[in-house]
Amino acid sequence: MPSRDEGVSLDVVREVVRERVGETGLTAIAREVGMAHQSLRSFLDGSVPHGATRTKLWTWYETERNEVVRLRQENAELKRRLAECEKKMRGRT
Repeated sequence: MPSRDEGVSLDVVREVVRERVGETGLTAIAREVGMAHQSLRSFLDGSVPHGATRTKLWTWYETERNEVVRLRQENAELKRRLAECEKKMRGRT
């Protein structure tokens, strides 16, 4: 099993990268991570990157995870507001 030096396994990071590459593309995600797209392809194919690259991947993962949490919170707030609007609209009819 890969190292968990940064609190999450490389396998977890690899799966999140794979999902984002499927949505956005390899080159775009490599740019976000700050690494060459060939290196990112090797990582997705199972290679274990060197220390500095692992740190870049974990940093990207944390940023990505924080963005997902933020979007979920925004989504919950929008749903709450929509429910309030629907309730007001029902009261007017």
